[in-house]
Amino acid sequence: MIKYERINDQIKNKGADELTEMAIDGLIENLCADLKQSKQQIEDKGGLIIRICKIAKQLLFQNEVVAEFLLEKDGFFEELFLIYKEILPEQVFKGFANILVTMIDSNSNELRLAMKQEKFVTPVVHFLQSKDEYVVIVVVLHLCFILIQMKETGDLQQKDEFLGIMQRNKGLDFLVQLINNPNIERKNIKKYAAIIICSLHKGETMQDEFRNIVIKTLKQNLGDDNNDKESVQFSALALARLAESEGNHADIVTDDFSAVLRKIISSTDPRTIDQGLILTLNLLHYGSDQVKEKVRDAVPWDEVREMMHNGDAKLKETAELLDQWMAIII
Repeated sequence: MIKYERINDQIKNKGADELTEMAIDGLIENLCADLKQSKQQIEDKGGLIIRICKIAKQLLFQNEVVAEFLLEKDGFFEELFLIYKEILPEQVFKGFANILVTMIDSNSNELRLAMKQEKFVTPVVHFLQSKDEYVVIVVVLHLCFILIQMKETGDLQQKDEFLGIMQRNKGLDFLVQLINNPNIERKNIKKYAAIIICSLHKGETMQDEFRNIVIKTLKQNLGDDNNDKESVQFSALALARLAESEGNHADIVTDDFSAVLRKIISSTDPRTIDQGLILTLNLLHYGSDQVKEKVRDAVPWDEVREMMHNGDAKLKETAELLDQWMAIII
């Protein structure tokens, strides 16, 4: 323990460049070696593991170079997730989980996509059963920011291979249980759980048992004026992916669908707007005549046509494509 008190003093008040140099010059390697030893005696070494995570968290904070280093094969994060695999939900608390938040914040989307591997997902899904809602929200955020990443192939109705993985490791069941749990107090838990479930079902029809409540939760998030920009972006993206299967359309276009779609397309955020346009295109492309009629009546067409003259090339292209679809439908 004295060793880590000394290390903590050494890194205190250091700048990003100095911390990066210390990490690469052997500090991360030493932390990793200590993690490996602790893995054999998790109950006895819990305090040491937390101290190691605290040091790694400080090195990692908003530092993508250190993040890449931690993700190397047989490196720090692989060892940490092997430990997570062995810890019971009731044994996990803030000190064990905090580093996951820092990892999310420090990574680019490219590094998050690199983390979309079963070894960085399955070891933490059982923590979704924790009674500590802080632990649950940290794990839900970790899973969301990783699983929503996707290497697009350009194929229509491209499926997400992680749906099968999350079914096998019970992660999907745990997420559905969270949404159905009336005692959850942190509403962000249900919000991000719904995003994960919908995104995983890209081009797939969700099961009848939970389709309605999950889509309803997602639309409520999109209709909430108090939500952060990133969760709204993710919600619009997840709903657009879900719309690639006609089996989900009935639940998407019910209730307050018109208001939700107008709100997405009228957003001030280009990414959210783009996902709103893609959602519309997917509903028109894969939908029945009845769905197409509902979509046609819901879209704020004047705003779409304004986007055809937008300086954002991607928005302009998507708006033009949607306008062409409208000409076919009428």
